[in-house]
Amino acid sequence: MKPDFVNRLIAVAQRTRSSELDLSGLDLHELPPEVQGAGGIKTLILRKNRLRDIPPWIQQLGSLDRLDLSDNRFETFPEAVTGLAELQELDLTKNMIEAVPPQIAKLKHLKLLSFQLNKLRFITEEIGGLESLSKLMLHENNLDHVPESLGNLERLTELWLNGNRFRTLPAYLGKLRSLVLLNIQNNELSTVPAELEQLVNLHMVFLRNNRFTALPEVIGRLRGLKYLSLQNNELDQLPRHLDNQSQLTHLFLRNNRLGKIPPIVFSMTSLVNLSIESNGISEIPREIEGMPHLEQLNLDDNQVEVVPEFLARMKNLKYLLLRNNRIREVPRALFESPFLEVLKLDNNPLADPSDAMSAVAMV
Repeated sequence: MKPDFVNRLIAVAQRTRSSELDLSGLDLHELPPEVQGAGGIKTLILRKNRLRDIPPWIQQLGSLDRLDLSDNRFETFPEAVTGLAELQELDLTKNMIEAVPPQIAKLKHLKLLSFQLNKLRFITEEIGGLESLSKLMLHENNLDHVPESLGNLERLTELWLNGNRFRTLPAYLGKLRSLVLLNIQNNELSTVPAELEQLVNLHMVFLRNNRFTALPEVIGRLRGLKYLSLQNNELDQLPRHLDNQSQLTHLFLRNNRLGKIPPIVFSMTSLVNLSIESNGISEIPREIEGMPHLEQLNLDDNQVEVVPEFLARMKNLKYLLLRNNRIREVPRALFESPFLEVLKLDNNPLADPSDAMSAVAMV
């Protein structure tokens, strides 16, 4: 990118007293010194460049509260940014950083910190000093542990650890009492610590693509849970301790070994979305009719042969997905249902091929 074009962008920001300067995608190899003159900006966006370092003079941008350095070429943490005392958001997504150093603790006002898609192997204990942090994104790295001081982040509401190398999780995660979202999918976990029961505000848990053969009992004690993702594990049943999940609205069970819709599911009367594809299920039990809020039922890639007529009477059921099963006949009531909006029947041995066309026409 020609320097004069970059300089014009900076000049415009200065002249208009803009609070944001966007220099993304300009093929920058270094931060233009002219940026020093944009002292009033609050947001500096530098994503999709070729930056490898940040000069010390960036500290002159004392009003900066958001800095986007994503998709650059940083191999080490740019320590100069720790001089930005008012910084609240720091995005270092998609770089090649291997360690989070102790200097990170200087950023006392940070609320969002993203290191996703790096090469992290080490995180300093000093990260526990970021008392204002509410969102920590560490997914898609090479981590197999996190520092104990992480348990000190009392304001943390979102913790993203997915796509790492965790085989176990530490008990001190149970100290994160403000946590609303915990994403630990795409790891090597077969259990989680019982101390997670203390996370009374936890609403969303992502456990898919791990090695669970049995669902940890603590999951059943998370009474505020609304969203539970369990796809691509090795579960052959859902235990009775899930009967406390009266607030659960979304349950995802694709590609496990269940063989049937687990009876405990029918006690989850708040469920809106039940996705249970690829589980060798051959029957849709009548108890499904007693789930008053169910809007989406996904049974794709199973062995269902009979579609019960009662599904047409479920007033809230809008999406019924039955692709890749063994269905030969479909009750006419389903095609005439005033409630059903989407019916998918692709790749079934239907005796009347026009049924598949009728299902398409509902979409």
